[in-house]
Amino acid sequence: MTENNASQAYFPDGAEVLANPIGTAPGFMLDVTQGGRRPQVSRSEPKASEDQKAGSKPQASEGGPPQRGALFFCMPGVPREMMRMMDEQVLPRVAARLTDRSVVRARLLRTFGMGESTLDAELADIAASGDVVLGFRTSFPDNYLRPVARAATAAQADALPLVYGEGDDTLERVVGRLLREHGLRVAVAESCTGGLVAEKLTDVPGSSDYFQGGVVAYADAAKCALLGVSEALLAEHGAVSDPVARAMAAGALTRFGADLAVATTGISGPGGGSEAKPVGLVHIALADAQGIHSDHFVFPLDRARHRQLTAQVALDWIRRRLLGVPLEGPTLMRRRGGGSTPGGRT
Repeated sequence: MTENNASQAYFPDGAEVLANPIGTAPGFMLDVTQGGRRPQVSRSEPKASEDQKAGSKPQASEGGPPQRGALFFCMPGVPREMMRMMDEQVLPRVAARLTDRSVVRARLLRTFGMGESTLDAELADIAASGDVVLGFRTSFPDNYLRPVARAATAAQADALPLVYGEGDDTLERVVGRLLREHGLRVAVAESCTGGLVAEKLTDVPGSSDYFQGGVVAYADAAKCALLGVSEALLAEHGAVSDPVARAMAAGALTRFGADLAVATTGISGPGGGSEAKPVGLVHIALADAQGIHSDHFVFPLDRARHRQLTAQVALDWIRRRLLGVPLEGPTLMRRRGGGSTPGGRT
């Protein structure tokens, strides 16, 4: 036996040895209570009851005050061995010590359309219940919300239309799933975003199931030739305007034979703005069989972030439309107006 293997038999005084059924190196547990007093610990492996063999977790002992302190576990670093020992050795011992049997849930929720401080204020009532602890993290243009909740209280967060996914979800993946579930096809017409909306949609594997196509119409002539925007409309309102955004969305809807289409036109900067149309102004429109919804925002950001945020809003509108929730809500974005055609949902 090598010295390395022999050293695996050394354990701290008072430790309980934890069997490793698929490796040579066992683990151990130290039970340290408050005040430095350590209870007697058996060095032999605990026998599993019939219930435990069937998969149930050991129950806390009846009677007497609950033990307070810490359980210190040490396991081999091989992932396969450590995970097996976690399931068979660590978790049952931890469960046997618990006096609070309430269910605790922790999730990572991805939100869009509201800043961290505003989101915190909106969820104040949930946090005040004492059953939910909220954590926030920002990664432009999204905000990540991590509720740690007891029982089913965390389900309240699911009702928020700002929450678009959890875990590793991205907005484009969520939109893709919804389009596939509804059996619908989407098209895009882009100016200021320069194809970013189409790029995000087609980054998702299998997007050919629902993505019909897109047009990047930067020049006025391209808007006319490719999307059917009238020259008179451009002359009267300019390319960055609500009527043109709506015409772009309608053109993409009909020319691609899609079920819904989204359009973007704006001024990403750093130049090109005016008093009437400042840098950061963007018009977004969504068209489907029920009408056209459009809105105006000013995003005072650098060029790259302006394009990123505009594309994210466009994707979020598709998501909201498919979920049947309002396309507009409380946000940190300065909105300049907009509306829907008669009969269109908002």
